[in-house]
Amino acid sequence: MNSSGPIAALQKYYEVILPWNDLLLPGYWNFPPGNQIPSDLLLPFRDFVAKYGIEEMAPILSIVSGQDINSTKSTLYTVKNFGTPVVEGFLNNTFFDPLPFNNSLLYGHAEHLLGDDVTLSSTVVEASRSEHGIRLTVENHQTGKKTKVFAKSLLMASQPSTENLAILGLDDQEKAIFKTWSYGTVYTAVLKTNLIPDNTSVSFVTPANETQNPYSFSITWNGVSKYFWIIFFSQVPLSADQAKVAILEEMETIYNGGAFPPIDGPPSSEVVAISNHSQVDWGQSAAQLKTGFVQDLYALQGHKNTWYTGGLWCPDYSSNVWAFTDTVLPKLLKGIH
Repeated sequence: MNSSGPIAALQKYYEVILPWNDLLLPGYWNFPPGNQIPSDLLLPFRDFVAKYGIEEMAPILSIVSGQDINSTKSTLYTVKNFGTPVVEGFLNNTFFDPLPFNNSLLYGHAEHLLGDDVTLSSTVVEASRSEHGIRLTVENHQTGKKTKVFAKSLLMASQPSTENLAILGLDDQEKAIFKTWSYGTVYTAVLKTNLIPDNTSVSFVTPANETQNPYSFSITWNGVSKYFWIIFFSQVPLSADQAKVAILEEMETIYNGGAFPPIDGPPSSEVVAISNHSQVDWGQSAAQLKTGFVQDLYALQGHKNTWYTGGLWCPDYSSNVWAFTDTVLPKLLKGIH
């Protein structure tokens, strides 16, 4: 089955994944076990793409979510971060940014609401969790002041790795889950170049058989002439300098291939800023998913009076993370009252 053009391919993708909404949104509370998992969700994504003939949606997938059309990971990993709400936003042009352009406003309002109960620039330095509740000691980085926190339950929104949560004294059940994550190399960057026209986006997709340069990235105009945002993903660890070199090499490829003529003078490209956004991610095989990884993950919700939210617990786009948090909080509060 062949699509005709990127939009048609994306619409076909949408039709295929739509029936999975109840399994994935806003979280995986209803994710099925074992052989009840839809077989397409466990296919390597590039095989899923070939099965439905949707290769032409590659540039949209790369630009909108930074993902690779030739990924060999299970289709679940693509769908959970490029699901129906994101596709609908693209197809219907309903993506929006907060006004003023400041996504920290929500956190500022929360800080105002909570008042003196908020500690900023702080780290948990001591912790105790039991059936009787939670005890934390929080130290301010700047002043060294320590604050004691006593609570019936704890909500964690940081990345749940064994390193990040070591202070909590993880038990074997928790370690068994958190040690299975994979670690991806992700950079965001700002590129200044006269090799791409304004109001234009470009995607670099890893070929299916590529082993030497297993990275992909998208370049999107940021609204200022000659300046572009970049989201860079690599299947192997790369330093920021190595990522810069890769980006500039691909800009040279654009120039040598004659994709666009240089604007205003000789060819020029510079990575003017780059930031490491590498993070832990799901890396479980199809076999691990079938043996109950998702169910084991969610069994940690409420374990030792600790609850979790964030992009590793649900499809990772901001509106959905908030919707998922709305499903966690009632369960947390139920044990308090």
